[in-house]
Amino acid sequence: MITGKIFYHKRSIKKLKNYYQLHPMPSTDELNEYYQNNYWEWISKEGKNEGFTNRDKEHFSILKEKVPSLFAKPQKILNFGAGHGGISHLFWKEKFSVVNVEPSKMNINYENRWEQYSDIQEINLDNKFDLIYGSHSLEHVNNLEEFYLKIEKLLKPKGYIFWEVPNGNNPVNGGCNGRIHAPHTYYFTKNYFNEINNFEVIYNQLFDNYKEETDDEFNAEVIRYLGRKIN
Repeated sequence: MITGKIFYHKRSIKKLKNYYQLHPMPSTDELNEYYQNNYWEWISKEGKNEGFTNRDKEHFSILKEKVPSLFAKPQKILNFGAGHGGISHLFWKEKFSVVNVEPSKMNINYENRWEQYSDIQEINLDNKFDLIYGSHSLEHVNNLEEFYLKIEKLLKPKGYIFWEVPNGNNPVNGGCNGRIHAPHTYYFTKNYFNEINNFEVIYNQLFDNYKEETDDEFNAEVIRYLGRKIN
């Protein structure tokens, strides 16, 4: 299987200060090919379901509560790993300017709603965003350091980032127990998000399987983080 070849063959989990990562890391070309051609078929035989989900609505509500100034007037957002469109539809309805980064093709063409790129590196640095958002996408990148360098360049001063990721301290999600959970390349802990350079923490919370807030870092399912660029 393609997934096995890319994520398991001669690979292991490497522990770093506040996260774990796949080692050695698959190449950018390997990951791009996988996400363009195989990921959605592996996730579901039906492929993508266009539109937004309850999770998208929950994230949208968190952003409205924590950053009301973001919604004072339509602004510009980047949805990294947009998948089926998700929260992009909600921002589009609020008249935001939306840019999606998604290596696979959408089932429905929404040219009137947003710009679409297959790789974040394709986005010109003349573009500046008020919010960069990713739901279950940060754990799939190839090089975290290079990714954040790009993120910082694309964000406006005092711009925001929002991530939801699997909790890497939960053994079910792999990482902390040395188990690879394909197709994840990184496994994050809550503490990781407290120490991202050049960002201040607005919100950093663990959630259980029922999407309720919890302090149980070894059983929580996901981490939801909102940060603001310092300058």
